[in-house]
Amino acid sequence: MKTQKNERKRRQGLVLALLFVLSIGVMGVGYGYWIGSIADPSEKTDNTTDVTVGQGKDITTTIVLNDGDVESKKLVPVGLVEKSVGGAQDNVDSWVRTFQVQWKEEGADDVVDSTDNVQANLTVTKISAIIGDGSNDEDNGLVQVSLPAASNIILDGDKVDVPVTVTLTEPTTKEQYDRVNNQPIKIEIKFSVAQ
Repeated sequence: MKTQKNERKRRQGLVLALLFVLSIGVMGVGYGYWIGSIADPSEKTDNTTDVTVGQGKDITTTIVLNDGDVESKKLVPVGLVEKSVGGAQDNVDSWVRTFQVQWKEEGADDVVDSTDNVQANLTVTKISAIIGDGSNDEDNGLVQVSLPAASNIILDGDKVDVPVTVTLTEPTTKEQYDRVNNQPIKIEIKFSVAQ
C-alpha cells in the first residue's frame, strides 16, 4: 500500500515538474519571438551624403535600408541587439546617416558668396517611412525617423550637417514580426530652404 502511495506521489511530482518546464517553454516562445531582424542598414566607414539645394528648390531623397551591402548590420528594435541572433556583432538598434547640405546659387553668374551672409532656414521633413511594400500602416508605424529642428544655412556657405536617425519599435505580435522580418525600409525625406 505504501509503495503505491509513494509511486503516486512520485508521479504527481514528475507531472508537476513536467508542467512547470512546459509552461516556461511556452512563455519563452511567446515572449522571445524577436530573434531575427528587419532591415539591413549599410555600415560604411563614411556615413555622410552630400546634398546641394538650389535657389528656391526643395530636394527630396529616398533612403533604402536593406541594400545588400556586404559590410552591413541588421536593424533591430531598440534595446534588442543582444537578444537578436548575432548580438552586437551583427545588429544595431539605430541607424544614423549624416547629410551634409549646402545651399548654392544657380546660374553661371557668381553674384553672391558666403561673405554676403545671405541666410535662410533649412528644414528637413519626413515624407514617408515604409516597411516592405508599404501596404500595412501598422507595420509602417514601427519605423521611427528622428530629424533635427530647422537650422540656419548661408547661401554659398559651409555645409550644414543634418543627422537622420532611424529606429524600430518592437512588433506587437509574432504575425507582425513575420510580416516585417527582413523587409526593406524605405524613407523619403525633403530638404527645404526658405528665407
